[in-house]
Amino acid sequence: MSLIRQNYHQETENALNRFINLTLTTEYTYIAMAYYYDRDDINLPNMKKFLQHCAEEKRETLDDLLKIQNTRGGRILLETIAQPEKSEFGSCLDTISFALAMEKRYNQAALDLHAISDKHSDAQLSDWIESHLLAESVEIIKKLGDYSSQLVRVGAGIGEYQFDQMTLSNFD
Repeated sequence: MSLIRQNYHQETENALNRFINLTLTTEYTYIAMAYYYDRDDINLPNMKKFLQHCAEEKRETLDDLLKIQNTRGGRILLETIAQPEKSEFGSCLDTISFALAMEKRYNQAALDLHAISDKHSDAQLSDWIESHLLAESVEIIKKLGDYSSQLVRVGAGIGEYQFDQMTLSNFD
């Protein structure tokens, strides 16, 4: 057992490890989506950049989660990362809808982690989840929802190209 472990319940540690692995899987899926749009037959460079940015955000979150696990005296248990559910993502609307559903599952998992940390009176982890994880999660869900609505309006083909060139060129 770790010498620094204090007020860190085993159930919380296990839940954090599950969430770490979900974050890895989500990042991996965003990478697959990004490079789908880099293919020569798709070639929507700003869609690729946006999805790469999403993957980078997950990587930053992952680094924070790993640091928290070590700082609290927990042990990191990484699992095999499963391949993404899809390898062909279709239209931009299909991809954004897929990402939106994925982020909603991710948000629910964050809420579940928060509930476990609250159950064991882990104020430090609960505070971090509220101030960082949930805040970022709600922002990306809103952004993906907005993009989905815009893609419905512009339609496929030239509409996706214009979305890529006009909307995603300034996605930050």
